[in-house]
Amino acid sequence: HHGSVERNMHYFDETGHQRLHAKFIKVGGNPYEEFNTYAVKWDEKGYTFYVNGREFDHNTFGLCHGSLYLCLCNYIRTVNDVSIDGDSADFVVDYVRVYQLAE
Repeated sequence: HHGSVERNMHYFDETGHQRLHAKFIKVGGNPYEEFNTYAVKWDEKGYTFYVNGREFDHNTFGLCHGSLYLCLCNYIRTVNDVSIDGDSADFVVDYVRVYQLAE
């Protein structure tokens, strides 16, 4: 998935089991050395994900109607549980904004 970023949804299903839904998106240029913008719109219809202003996914997995928290990380995925050469990275965040939708 070189040149891609991954978004993950962690949630509990109707039986109380923790679930994970992941999706990769190919980002133009080099997402590891260039600044990009990432956004999530959360409303009663689901979650819509954006990279650099372009929508790349919409889903309703684990749709929450209560409070949530935001987690930003630079997790480096291993391949078959084998460490990746140079398995460290800088994670530079210029700013984070959170808005509440007007009712």
